[in-house]
Amino acid sequence: PELKPLLDGVSSLMQAVERYSQMKFTRISVQLAHYPGDGVGYVTHRDAPLDLNGADKERRQLTLICYLNADWEPYHGGALKLYPHSRDPSLQSLSLDDATTAEAKRKAREWESIEVQPKLGTIVAFVSDMEHEVLPVHHPRMAVTVWMYAKNPPFPFGSCKPIPTCSSTPVGGVSRPSAHSGQPPIEGPCSPASPRQAVWSGAARFLPTFRTNEQIFVSIASYRDPECQRTIRSLFAKARRPRNVFVGVVHQVAMPTDAHCFEIGYDYPQQVREVRLPHSMATGPCYARHMAQQLYSGEHYYLQIDSHMRFVSDWDVKLIQWLEECQAAGYPKPVLTTYPPDYRPKGVEGPTVVADLPDDVDHLNALPTVLCAKGFVVHEASHDAQGEGHELLRLQGKTLLKRPSGPVPSLFYAAGFHFSESSTIWEVPYDPSLEYVFFGEESTMLLRLWTRGYDLFAPPETVIYHLWTRSYRPTFWENAGNAS
Repeated sequence: PELKPLLDGVSSLMQAVERYSQMKFTRISVQLAHYPGDGVGYVTHRDAPLDLNGADKERRQLTLICYLNADWEPYHGGALKLYPHSRDPSLQSLSLDDATTAEAKRKAREWESIEVQPKLGTIVAFVSDMEHEVLPVHHPRMAVTVWMYAKNPPFPFGSCKPIPTCSSTPVGGVSRPSAHSGQPPIEGPCSPASPRQAVWSGAARFLPTFRTNEQIFVSIASYRDPECQRTIRSLFAKARRPRNVFVGVVHQVAMPTDAHCFEIGYDYPQQVREVRLPHSMATGPCYARHMAQQLYSGEHYYLQIDSHMRFVSDWDVKLIQWLEECQAAGYPKPVLTTYPPDYRPKGVEGPTVVADLPDDVDHLNALPTVLCAKGFVVHEASHDAQGEGHELLRLQGKTLLKRPSGPVPSLFYAAGFHFSESSTIWEVPYDPSLEYVFFGEESTMLLRLWTRGYDLFAPPETVIYHLWTRSYRPTFWENAGNAS
């Protein structure tokens, strides 16, 4: 009886996948797995043989794992590690007799891996012929595994698309909070599924519900940016309560060329959830921020930033304090947002050298900024198929003459600095279908936030600084020439 809700959910998931993929499941099998915590994991394997041209024979098609481990901590080990590119036909064809291609295959397999912590309330689903392993387990660990069988050919590599988030069954995307959490259900956009390949290669994550009212989830989308590692280091180093800070970062990188983006360590690595994707899949900030939101795991507050930021001391408690001041003033759903000042040293001209950028910005003591309209500008990216350009509203951050006593009402929204309660993640989630939308990102989010009852404010002090030059890094526009 205790497993009935889970099996009912599996049945709903099967129906949703059948509707979406034309897959017809024939049966399921269920296994209860227990690891005693003696340091043993499970070696890399597949739940079904890899046969991407498979004949019509019954086989495991989808694996679903539900974790039953309360109070699980990262130091317990036991993470599930998935290797989506283990299904890539181009990698299967590489000859391992050559050491160079063998190393290339190993690196591709490792850099595209996804780790899932086996916490109570987490469910992960993935195609059964994907390689995966259980890392060494140092604490008793239990999970229920469900295999779904079908006679269809297997999902082809790179063909799985995101399932629309408005489905009544939360398959992929941010999970709906449980009924007892007191939080509203997701009402996200339901645009047609993108024709581009799904990042997760058929994997869907269900995330646990809320934990405490002090934790902050920090969402970062990074494109080949060596400053991202320093951004993460800064936010932990300058937080008054770093153990309440959890990061979800989506790296879009070209490996091994971009290995320098991962050279610097930082404190609390167990509180950083990462997804690493090939840079060629990048289609702009909206899809990347959508993916970063999938790494949310129940924290009370939500901070969305760019990958090139610096923080001042006690930034975390100050942001929470100002948000509470807005709520006390009668604004139940405030968002703190602005274009922060630059942390590049004044007077620096020409290409930026990352090594010359400061790590500590407390001494800058810049006056706060508020967003203002700059004007309507025709940008080269706005030209349509006929070559006609369209005007886009551009914003700018204006420096205040003096520090106000509290948050300042704002008319506009900055995607690179958003602090609110985490309700924005499911009430106004990022739309993954907005491919190659850059300057329109903030206008669309402004309208959606406003119509969902959110009020915008600029912080009364500068607690975050931004790097306003792109000269030191590539941008996702290098992929625009391949866009259909």
